[in-house]
Amino acid sequence: MYYFILLFPFIFFVFGGETHYSLGKLVYLFVFVLSSWILLLLKRHYWSSCFKKPISIMEIMVVGFIGLAAISALLSEHKLTSFFGSILRYEGLLTIVAYCSVFLFSYRLIEFQKQTKLVIAFILCAIPISLYGILQHFRLEPLPRGTFDFGPSSIGLFGNPNFFGSYLVMVFLMACVVFLSRNRGRLINFYFAAACLIFLSMIFTSTRSAWLGTFVGVVGLTILVVRKRKELWGRWGTLLASLGLIFMITESAGDGGYLNRLLTTIIEPYNIVTEQETGMEGSGRFLIWQKSLPLVKEYFWIGSGPDTFKYVYPNQDMESKEVLGEIIIDKAHNEYLQIAITMGVPALLVYLALVGIILIRAFKAVRVVAEQQKIILYGLICVIIGYLVQAFFNISVVTVAPIYWSILGVTFGLSTHYLQAAKLTGEQKENLTQVKNQQIKAM
Repeated sequence: MYYFILLFPFIFFVFGGETHYSLGKLVYLFVFVLSSWILLLLKRHYWSSCFKKPISIMEIMVVGFIGLAAISALLSEHKLTSFFGSILRYEGLLTIVAYCSVFLFSYRLIEFQKQTKLVIAFILCAIPISLYGILQHFRLEPLPRGTFDFGPSSIGLFGNPNFFGSYLVMVFLMACVVFLSRNRGRLINFYFAAACLIFLSMIFTSTRSAWLGTFVGVVGLTILVVRKRKELWGRWGTLLASLGLIFMITESAGDGGYLNRLLTTIIEPYNIVTEQETGMEGSGRFLIWQKSLPLVKEYFWIGSGPDTFKYVYPNQDMESKEVLGEIIIDKAHNEYLQIAITMGVPALLVYLALVGIILIRAFKAVRVVAEQQKIILYGLICVIIGYLVQAFFNISVVTVAPIYWSILGVTFGLSTHYLQAAKLTGEQKENLTQVKNQQIKAM
């Protein structure tokens, strides 16, 4: 599981003059999940974890979410798409099951020590990917872009600037967290450089949702981690000032128009509030949301089927055509609206409850851990919140979602471990570690 997550961002293949990022990662995801479940069935007596209760509320929530998605797929008018996903998106029922499996594996089957190391590993993997994104901006990448060319906007190894931005939100905030939690000088400098590098690559995506998610995550880190720790004020201030300087140099050195794009995050909401909208606010998202909201009531209970948004959205609507052209809208460009329409409002509520339980448990665990662990847990909380914020303007995709679900699993696993360890003393703690290590080795 540990190595699956580390290798996942690097999976792609080149065919027919194009680089295929989604399909390669999808096949890798399916092969891993299927082989893992087969192994677990063959050795099912190793499934029970070191926690006192073999089945927790989290498993119940996950099964409930999968169950609601399955009902939606079975009753959908577009069953083939509901089960396997639409072309290029691939987010049908089978993929949803794979996401949930990655979540379960991340907190059940990764050793506690590796869960803590996984955050660092995420950052190390992000460095070459960010460097590649910077090269893409200058058209120096070796891989062919093919049909989908986003100009100077970087796509990394994810096929789209928005998807790359979603990934960078998470790894940038992780880099900030580790930067704040380290005490040794060389490591501090290394993670400082990593955060700056990832931030520069994020600028080159031109993805406003990623910028907004990052901003909220940085504010969260400032309030939860830095505010009450005066020894971090200078370090944090240096990093933020450096990031501001990087943005200004990037803006003045090129013709990217990043500052103007950043300002539209203020101007466009003002236009909407004052009824001066043109329909292109949020690159057309506001119009898509307007046309999509009535569908929530129509598909309230079971949805239209996973990944079937293009079949229910009014693509032939004249206003949509005037603003968006002949583009077929196949996603709501809002993960929450997407789930509500395609899988039903009950599925959305279960998903939000699942994420809410993870965040609540993490906040509880913060109260019983040492200082460095507090920073890591607060950081993971901010990573999740940063992703949730950008998801309001973005879509779930197979190139990024497994990483997000893995972070959810790691956060829940670490929090549960710390809360259980706080209740144990002496010999009980040793027994806990021995039992879990034996089970993992047996896998």
